[in-house]
Amino acid sequence: MTYFDRALVAISLAGALSGLAGTFILLRRRVLFVQALTHATFPGAVVGVLLGLSVQMGALGASVIILVLLSVVGRLRPSILQAATGVVLTAGFALGILLQAVNPVVPLRLDAYLFGSVLASTSTDILVLSAVLVGTIMTLALCGRRLEFYLFDAEGYRVSGMRPWLAESVLLALTVATVVATMPALGALLTISLIAAPAAAARELT
Repeated sequence: MTYFDRALVAISLAGALSGLAGTFILLRRRVLFVQALTHATFPGAVVGVLLGLSVQMGALGASVIILVLLSVVGRLRPSILQAATGVVLTAGFALGILLQAVNPVVPLRLDAYLFGSVLASTSTDILVLSAVLVGTIMTLALCGRRLEFYLFDAEGYRVSGMRPWLAESVLLALTVATVVATMPALGALLTISLIAAPAAAARELT
């Protein structure tokens, strides 16, 4: 495929993935969390490149750390979770800029991370997007109704004998996978828009 063909395939896959995951992210009110992930994973991406890994692997590692950190804050001090998310967003992004400044040989530009580079999409990017999209479709086909039940009536979900932590884990996994897979093509800023805007519009029109 030419670079234009790869870009077309990548943006189509990213759009489909963002649309599917975005609905559940919006219903769970996780848009700010997505913004924190897209920005705070920058240091992970830099470290991943320094270690000879892919940007996605570095971002995935940073995402896991952020998830653990915010989960601990949410359990211990739920009243400050939103504030903690904002702090993680800015602190993580600042750390990424610092790491890049200290290691100028890192071939990862800030503007490319923010805005993406769909025309530079590689076969690996397309493979990752395809795998995450297929995984998302299979997950929603198997437990989409239970996730909807949990999102619309968490208390009823718990009383019916189902495990809220399991539904929450699935939603977090979908969120992280979507962010990590789409960021190379879309960048930090457009990823948020493509996840939130279509889902918000659909909710208003239905």
